[in-house]
Amino acid sequence: MLLLGAGLAALVVTPRLRTRSLASEASSNFIYFGHARLWSPEALAEALGSTSLLPQISRQIIHMAEIAWVKHIRVQWSFRLGVLGAFVLFVFTCAVAY
Repeated sequence: MLLLGAGLAALVVTPRLRTRSLASEASSNFIYFGHARLWSPEALAEALGSTSLLPQISRQIIHMAEIAWVKHIRVQWSFRLGVLGAFVLFVFTCAVAY
């Protein structure tokens, strides 16, 4: 239980870097840093000036919220499993000592 809780905690802090289809999406997306790094400063400045940002920002907010939601659920479960594992370890230690 302690190891499972630690594993979930590790998943929370592991970065979510999307690599699949990143290059093909970059030509029409620039809010996500993975896409933005593929742009030149000049092309990005031009795109920012001529493109409505609202659709991209809306997609990014929703996507980031989904990621944050999953990570928060993993944090909750890691806490629960950590407390339960510590309790089981305590009970086992007490049982072995007597």
